[in-house]
Amino acid sequence: MALTAQDELDLRAQRISTLQAANDDLNFTVETLRSELIASNDDLEAAHRELEAARSRAAEAERAELDDAGARESALRDAQEDLERIRSEREAWEIEAGHERVAREEALQAQQTLERELAALSSERDMLRSERDAEAQSARNLHVVLEEFQAGAAAT
Repeated sequence: MALTAQDELDLRAQRISTLQAANDDLNFTVETLRSELIASNDDLEAAHRELEAARSRAAEAERAELDDAGARESALRDAQEDLERIRSEREAWEIEAGHERVAREEALQAQQTLERELAALSSERDMLRSERDAEAQSARNLHVVLEEFQAGAAAT
């Protein structure tokens, strides 16, 4: 069963709508990932501040308790544990930020692909409209010729 030009245009319009919806979804995903990346960077900065605070606390504890070796060792051990925990958290955040960066780049590539497909479909739609208009004009011309022929045949 052959599709009419209008049916084909309708199908193309549906495809364009679907692609536009997918494109909107990807744009939303990109914005979400961007927000998450910003939040991760904020968390990383907080971790750096916490690290500096932990170092500061360790130094204060060391100065305040020079005479008490056990207390100083305990504070230093706590500070080192904090430092290791913060380093681990920072590394995890950096890895997550890398994953988010990759996901964002993939989403951008998918968006670009969809935009190219949308442009191609739009061009194809325009071409089909032109063909439809040309065929409609041809049909009108044939109809005029047929009417002239029938008028000529009726006159004889």
